[in-house]
Amino acid sequence: MPSTCSGPLVPPANISPKPFGSIVMATTRLFGAVCAAGAALCSARCPPLDGAGAHAARRVAERSKAASQRGAFACDAMAIKTGNPDALIVLTRARYPSRPAPSRDLRLQKKVREGVAYTRRRLLENNRFGGNPVAIENEVVAAEQPLEYTRSKSPYEVFIESTGVPIHRGYYVEDVRTVELGWWEERQCNAAFLVLAGQEGVSESRVTEIPPGKTLPPTRFALDEVVYVAEGRGLTTIWANDAGPKRTFEWQKHSLFLLPRGHYCQLSSTQGSQPARLLHYNYLPISMGIVPDPKFYFEHPYVDASLLETDFYSEAKAIVPENPRSGHQVVWYGNFFPDMRAWDRMNTYQERGAGGFRVGVQFANSTMWSHMSSFPTRTYKKGHRHGPGVVIIIPAGEGYSIMWPEGRDKVVIPWHEGSVFVPPDRWFHQHFNLGAEYARYLAFHTPRAVSGRSERVEDLARDQIEYSDEDLFIRHKFEEELGKRGLTTLMPEEAYRDHDYKWAYDEGD
Repeated sequence: MPSTCSGPLVPPANISPKPFGSIVMATTRLFGAVCAAGAALCSARCPPLDGAGAHAARRVAERSKAASQRGAFACDAMAIKTGNPDALIVLTRARYPSRPAPSRDLRLQKKVREGVAYTRRRLLENNRFGGNPVAIENEVVAAEQPLEYTRSKSPYEVFIESTGVPIHRGYYVEDVRTVELGWWEERQCNAAFLVLAGQEGVSESRVTEIPPGKTLPPTRFALDEVVYVAEGRGLTTIWANDAGPKRTFEWQKHSLFLLPRGHYCQLSSTQGSQPARLLHYNYLPISMGIVPDPKFYFEHPYVDASLLETDFYSEAKAIVPENPRSGHQVVWYGNFFPDMRAWDRMNTYQERGAGGFRVGVQFANSTMWSHMSSFPTRTYKKGHRHGPGVVIIIPAGEGYSIMWPEGRDKVVIPWHEGSVFVPPDRWFHQHFNLGAEYARYLAFHTPRAVSGRSERVEDLARDQIEYSDEDLFIRHKFEEELGKRGLTTLMPEEAYRDHDYKWAYDEGD
């Protein structure tokens, strides 16, 4: 009976045993012998593959190779059908790196064993033919390292998992006012972390709930943190140390404020009938990539007490920057903004279309910054892209956003008040207003000093899509969604024909 095996699976000829030491040399020789035995087994047991079996074998081989290319484990793979019609044997060939770290020498045998378990698990879970999972009767696998080894968790991921509270992942959270929370023993409150696709180890967003009429224990944090009030009313008290003054201010729904670095903070709810929900934003993930110890951020004694010597939470002011760029002729400057939904002192924003408005938000004595945009009903903004970590929350309006990597499938994000989403790194995205009022979105930005990760669109020709150049799907979907509501678009036809179309604003805007 002819064999379905093309030949023995032997280690690649370009492997040099010198960097690995005697353990790897022995492992390589042993694996070559095992592969030869596997090939002999194939010759003895494997009948010719029928069409379905051959297809199944190719699928397993292709997926194993794809996993290898993604770095899950380094190997070539070939699948063959055995005498058991419901089982597959998977043989793989090790492909070792050209310059391995010396510390891996003594771990290689353990990693090979873990790689076997990993390969079995992946094939059982992810490869389905004819609606049934592939049954693995036997396999011979050598892998440099398993997925968990090559993609180890970041210090930030380890930290948030240690808290035991829920971690919400994906592209968006429908509503932070209702998202599931869990008990955080250390903070004595319910909370949740949002680790969305676009944050990418740059920024943190989390939700805290304060029970009705309750006060949380004081906390201390080495970094500046921005807080947006999604629901409720309450008080915040800030102080540097026991000898210094305390500052207390009151907040309400849609308030935005800064918690200064190194200071103690205590949050209270002043409503007896409903809890308060807060959205926190900071740069802890990227900071922990440099200093991974959580105690450095939550127990470090340094504080700049002089910050509270000024009127830190005085009324925010509208200022004109020295070197304003588009959309930032005027910037809101301060550390407390009482109602981000009511403030209308914004700039026209011709660059992004839709007859929209925008204003920058700069926090005093801090590198934290944000911006808020609004745009009219039944219109949509131009597609654009930037770096990761920009967390967006919706204070008002109803609509959706579309996000996509260049040349790839599009992801639709429905939103309304309280929705949160994060465009991934260099993904184009557009915002669409289906509601009866101006839609608003508040964006929390990454540090300006982090090169290549800012929100700024550096090159309009490369990073922004004009209406006349966009995919027809964009316009058709918008008009379809409006039609479901008995509405029609207010987008001017000229915007789709004229690449340089300028939106008309009223004289008072």
